[in-house]
Amino acid sequence: MPYGENNAATWLGRGSNLEWQGGFYARYDHFTLNFRPQVAWQENRAFIVPRYVTRWRRTGRPPTGRSTAASSTAPTALDPNPFWTFDWGHTSLRADYGNLSAGFSTEPMWWGPAVRYPLVMSNNAPGFPRLHLGTRGPVGVPYIGTVEFTWTVGWPQDSKWFKYPNPYHRQQRLFNGFNLTWSPSFAPGLYLGWTRAYHQFVSEGSLFSNLFAIYDPTQKDVLVTRGG
Repeated sequence: MPYGENNAATWLGRGSNLEWQGGFYARYDHFTLNFRPQVAWQENRAFIVPRYVTRWRRTGRPPTGRSTAASSTAPTALDPNPFWTFDWGHTSLRADYGNLSAGFSTEPMWWGPAVRYPLVMSNNAPGFPRLHLGTRGPVGVPYIGTVEFTWTVGWPQDSKWFKYPNPYHRQQRLFNGFNLTWSPSFAPGLYLGWTRAYHQFVSEGSLFSNLFAIYDPTQKDVLVTRGG
């Protein structure tokens, strides 16, 4: 079965899979521009599918009005035809001042303690447009050690392979995440991290009120009603 991992926007189907990445890097004073989009062509040839795989998982089109454990966003094939993919990839515009950095980016994020499967964010899918504010690297704090942090607000998009008739699934999405890492001075080589992330639907007109939800000290408990 064709399978790929940590390939960002590229889908590795059966047959020929071609990928191009390229661009330029420029820096002036406190500003840095990195332009490196990702273009891929997937032949996506047919292959024998085990009988236990349902029809919609072969074609990548889930049934409407159904919500089951099997209806995950993990089809065995994305449509039966070859297709092109364009993604902005590792493109970013950043402003740096001292140890602080802020800007806009479409780069995939890698959050979590793992080599292949980080717990929060990875490059197993393409990145999404986001704003970020954080440190450029470890910042030394006397008697404490070094500290790094990143605050990110982004706008993920629905995959074109999974379209639901329910308008609830077509609302604007918001990702709000904060990542903090501390390396104590008394234990060189030890890193302790704290990450908090929200991925939520945002109703129209309430985007700004959700930007600082990540700093809410209370626990978020949401009851989700599944259709079907």
